[in-house]
Amino acid sequence: MYCLKWSKKPWNFLISRVVALICICLLTLTIIPGRAFAQTVPSSPEITTLIKTSNQLTVAAVNVKNLNPFDSSSRFSRLGDLIAKNLQGPDIIALSEIQDNDGSRGGTNSTVTAADRTYAKLADAIEVSGGPAYRSIDITPVDDTNGGQPGGNIRVGFLFNPQRVSLEPGSPGNATTAVQVSDDTVPTLTLNPGNIEPNNPAFANSRKPLIAAFNFNGEKVFVIANHFSSKRGGRRADIKRERQGQAVQNFVAQILEDDADSNVVVAGDLNDFANSPTLNTLAGDVLQNLLDFLPRDDRFTFDFRGNLQVLDHILVSQNLLFDGNAEFDIVHANIRQSNPASDHDPVLARFTFAQTDTPLPSPPIKVTPPTTSVILPDFNGDELERRLAEDFAVKNSLSYRRARDYMYGQIDNDNGTVMTLYANFPAKIPNNVNTARSVARDVGVNAEHSWPQGRGTRQGKARSDLPEKDGRVRASFL
Repeated sequence: MYCLKWSKKPWNFLISRVVALICICLLTLTIIPGRAFAQTVPSSPEITTLIKTSNQLTVAAVNVKNLNPFDSSSRFSRLGDLIAKNLQGPDIIALSEIQDNDGSRGGTNSTVTAADRTYAKLADAIEVSGGPAYRSIDITPVDDTNGGQPGGNIRVGFLFNPQRVSLEPGSPGNATTAVQVSDDTVPTLTLNPGNIEPNNPAFANSRKPLIAAFNFNGEKVFVIANHFSSKRGGRRADIKRERQGQAVQNFVAQILEDDADSNVVVAGDLNDFANSPTLNTLAGDVLQNLLDFLPRDDRFTFDFRGNLQVLDHILVSQNLLFDGNAEFDIVHANIRQSNPASDHDPVLARFTFAQTDTPLPSPPIKVTPPTTSVILPDFNGDELERRLAEDFAVKNSLSYRRARDYMYGQIDNDNGTVMTLYANFPAKIPNNVNTARSVARDVGVNAEHSWPQGRGTRQGKARSDLPEKDGRVRASFL
């Protein structure tokens, strides 16, 4: 039995697909009309309300529809306005459908593969529209191996605002060398930026996922730009996208295996719908699609023959979802708007990080027991409450990560040993606040306590407050 979801026009579902299903099911198909969700198209291009601040990072995914230097100046101007005004100048932009410096004009006979002129014209247009002075990074593909218009060499790439974020140190990769996660105390890319599994058959004649590690206010953020294979090609294309999703998911899982608190963003034109096998495979147990938090009538980024669909997505790791207070917006500035800059609506996420930590005094302040059991004896009522709030207000506020560093490396550290609460296990952790959290993780100590499992945790040792490692039960803190 199959359930076909009705489109905005109930009669406009794909008759050919219904016929195929009837043939396959030997005329036993039952069609159950689903609840209609009429998407709401704004009367004018939207401007996002997710504005970046000093401690809020914005990341966008924008399909620029085969952009090349020979496109009209008005098209570049519209894209400049889209990014600078409608998207409010995101800190990091994952771009898709960037073409090389001669576009598709030379066809497959052209040997041009670099796209620096394309990026430069786009960056200039954004700045003219009042946006930031962006820097661009990508990896030039092998000629005619990325699909798309013949000779165009479309690829994914990044724009980032160097006044707000920086690229983590590292050597850039090339078209055929796969980036890896180095075996370190914290996940580090062997190439930055780098292509994920460029030689995997799943990415033959398709765009290779590009990962880059950025730094924002001392926080490392991994962003993966994607443009999965087109939906043209039926089931064979579907399987290819599923395999692409699996390759990206495997790489994200490696990062999170090294540090479950890593900040990971997977963004781009994934050419598939929410809850499709592709998106479910990509998310697995490690990523959350932010689309799930939008109202259903807001979920579209593309118009296919009159049917509004969502093909562009942003998925994030659990740390960004919860500790980063992830927010999401589909900025409807192109679809069914006059004179659009692209055939896709862009998507945008905002993440909130703790303000730059103020180092705690070293050694830590020792609290001297009072000589009397009464404090502020001359105050009572509202005045006492006011004085308590003034005298005992929190002076230094640490992020969740930094708080654990101080807990393991200083506050609960007794000459290099931290005693766990439940199992009374002596964890050997050097009293160094810069490495304490990583060492604690390696010896099996977990600071999060919420029975019966950690927030958002679906599998693995974090499900339990008593994780087992090397045959021994080791306990978390309260």
